[in-house]
Amino acid sequence: MAKQQPTLTELTELLFKQVVYLQETMKHNIAQQVELSKRIKNIEVKVNVSELKKVEEEQTERLHSYLNHFCVRLQAINEQHYKVNRSINSKKILYLVLLNIFFFLVACLCIYKLK
Repeated sequence: MAKQQPTLTELTELLFKQVVYLQETMKHNIAQQVELSKRIKNIEVKVNVSELKKVEEEQTERLHSYLNHFCVRLQAINEQHYKVNRSINSKKILYLVLLNIFFFLVACLCIYKLK
């Protein structure tokens, strides 16, 4: 069976119904937006200053304790680095550098002799 094509009148009626439905939906949405905007305007925010100050003091104390802990750990790490640095003095570094130069020269001499 072949399907019947809708006529121009039927299509126009369908389009008109859709336009009417769209207008009604838009009116409903606009009414809801107006109502919500009125509700938002009527919202009152009350701030408890003493509670905010209490929270601020707690956070300040917490931050202070974290900073103190961080400083203690940083000092301990600095002491460890100082001990390592103190154990490696300039004479030891000079000795290691000269030893490396000697080994490099011996290696170069061996390569020269092999060729």
